[in-house]
Amino acid sequence: MLSHYLKTSLRAFRRTKTHTLVNLLGLTLGLLCATLIFQKIRYEASFDQHHPNAERTYRLVHESTQFGDTGHQRGIPYPFAETFREEIPEADRVVLIDRNFGRPVVAIPDEQEGGEAKRFREERGLAFVQPGFFDLFDYDWIAGDRTTALDGPYTIVLSETLLAKYFGDDAVPADILGRIVTFDNAFDLTVTGVVTDPIETNSLPIHGAMSANLGEEHTRITDNWGSISSGVQTFVRLQEGVDPETVNAKLVDFVDRHFELEDDAQLTYFLQPLTSLHFDDRFGSEYGGITTPGELYTLGLIGLLLLLTACINFVNLNTTLVFRRAKEVGVRKALGGTPREIRGYFMTETALLTAVALVVALLLANPVRLLIRDFFGESAVINPFTDPVLLAFVLGAGVLLTLASGLYPAWMMSRLRASEVVKGQVSAPGGFLSVRRGLVVVQFAISQVLIIGTLAAVYQTQYLRSAPLGYDTSAVVEFEVPDREVDLATLATRLEAHSAIDEVTFSNSGATSGSTWAGNFHYEKDTTRLENNAQIKLVEEDYLRTYRMPLVAGRDFVRGDSSSFIINEALAELMGYENPADALDTPIDMWNWEGVVTGVVRDFNTNSLHQFHMSIGVSSASAGFS
Repeated sequence: MLSHYLKTSLRAFRRTKTHTLVNLLGLTLGLLCATLIFQKIRYEASFDQHHPNAERTYRLVHESTQFGDTGHQRGIPYPFAETFREEIPEADRVVLIDRNFGRPVVAIPDEQEGGEAKRFREERGLAFVQPGFFDLFDYDWIAGDRTTALDGPYTIVLSETLLAKYFGDDAVPADILGRIVTFDNAFDLTVTGVVTDPIETNSLPIHGAMSANLGEEHTRITDNWGSISSGVQTFVRLQEGVDPETVNAKLVDFVDRHFELEDDAQLTYFLQPLTSLHFDDRFGSEYGGITTPGELYTLGLIGLLLLLTACINFVNLNTTLVFRRAKEVGVRKALGGTPREIRGYFMTETALLTAVALVVALLLANPVRLLIRDFFGESAVINPFTDPVLLAFVLGAGVLLTLASGLYPAWMMSRLRASEVVKGQVSAPGGFLSVRRGLVVVQFAISQVLIIGTLAAVYQTQYLRSAPLGYDTSAVVEFEVPDREVDLATLATRLEAHSAIDEVTFSNSGATSGSTWAGNFHYEKDTTRLENNAQIKLVEEDYLRTYRMPLVAGRDFVRGDSSSFIINEALAELMGYENPADALDTPIDMWNWEGVVTGVVRDFNTNSLHQFHMSIGVSSASAGFS
């Protein structure tokens, strides 16, 4: 019986080539999109699941409220980790990770006498870490001793990528142990280990782990509880069986003992699960993007809608064949075919077509994935033969698609009466038109929702690319200069001597950057001393002129004046000045820098366009530029 069904199905496909091709295309697209989306969701959901004891590993984070604003921060003060280790016995491991530096220059001295050192500008792959880092985070060791590699001062463990980058592709890991790496022309580090590269689904893809034990001369640990950086984070592994809420409760008293807060300030430290780092957008990410659960649910919904659309399209196309294939059904019934056998025959057609669509979709999946690899990630290879979960999904999707697409057309065909077919009086089963019209409405509604969503995303992307940032971005080039051994005045003179360069200026960060400084400041208004919070940018005198940032009140910086602050309109409004000019001459004290507001500039974006901040600009003398 099955072989008969298959043969007659193939004959039917040949008779209706165009109809079959359209059906096949619709099912293939639905299955292809659903498979890609399923893999994307799996890829995102797998972040940080591979670490040992990930279920009891946490990051210390905090929520702060002051001046009516609530913020979240992943950074901690330097002394926090050691004090937490001493006072919270529920912690099995406490590890500080310090990325509070820019893009250092790593030098590899040439072993041959008189040879020139190789230098590399590192992006985000290096970090100072405390012993225990490799107990919390999963790396496979190639050379060196996991338990002692970072115990000594001035040591570093390299990934395979950095090993090849620094010492060549043919470098033997065991032979590199003991070699010297110079960090930012400040101190030497000894290579004590080589590990595999961190996998892509890792929220902390550290390629070079440097011992945080640097001795007194270069120590980065301070006793300052009032200064934090998002680049300094603490991770904790709790003892087995410890409820994280127990530790969160103890952190309330911990904060009371070690932090001095203003009367209107609230500070709450708590444990954030390691497995939630990639999904919690409150704290941002230093190494990559955040994917919220809502975004994953939206992706899943889109996949389901696409599959539903493919099913509806199949049903609508097949119901048009009722009258064309009525004689075939009538002959089958006249020869003794039962409704069950007719339904089985048409379901076989649907299953065969779905199977072909599934094979084509899987063949197209990897080429399409490579075209959009930035969206899917490099490691999300689609191969159901080596991935049982993916195999179960595609088989399940194929079965569900077959049932959802084929049941109604098969049922409708089986309802045709042989006597009416012979007389040429074929009529559609009851409710046929209502069902078909309803399916068309649903299909168009889903299509419109997806089209509108796509257009909204396109327009939003275009806006983010073209929206004014509050300064002139045309022909402006920003680059980072090393922190050491750079005479900024000499550099500026040489750059300005180039005929193609019109202006040169310096600041502590890019005009729009993820690296920002912020803090509380005091100011006087109507003889009353007030306090608020703002970002601060340290700039040279000609900064506004270089970026063509227009003043709305007051004057620009003047060389040699270390007591000038220029604020933007938003901060002037926050300080209670409806007219920007009224903010001029307001005394400001920030981080013991005292001065007055000498100018108000138009609002500008210092962060992503998803954020908006009030900013203070400080003149060059305060920034320490020469």
